[in-house]
Amino acid sequence: MQGLKSLFIKLGAACFLAGSLLTPAQAAVIGSGAMLEQQAAADTRAELDSLFARADVRDQLQQWGVSEADVELRLAALTDAEVAELATQMETAPAGEGVVGVVGVVFVVLIILELVGVTDIFKSF
Repeated sequence: MQGLKSLFIKLGAACFLAGSLLTPAQAAVIGSGAMLEQQAAADTRAELDSLFARADVRDQLQQWGVSEADVELRLAALTDAEVAELATQMETAPAGEGVVGVVGVVFVVLIILELVGVTDIFKSF
């Protein structure tokens, strides 16, 4: 009788523990808009990861004193909205814009210096 009582106590304890560990499952319908946003965010993160994985970008970041681990941690910490904003800024950022203006200003300064007699750049030609 003692063995049977011990068995029931152990079985009851096991059922109690198993019942308390189980939690009810929750399910919800995911809208297609939310799914597309998640996919777009994942695609943008993948593009940024591939950009920062390029050798020339890594070399430039190392010259600035930023390690690869810091870049990975900072990219992982960005929210989806921040990732989208960063990608938009990178796409719309002017690459080399203003170079013509700088070259024009340098040319005008050289002409003025030549006319004043400070330099002899154009006499050597």
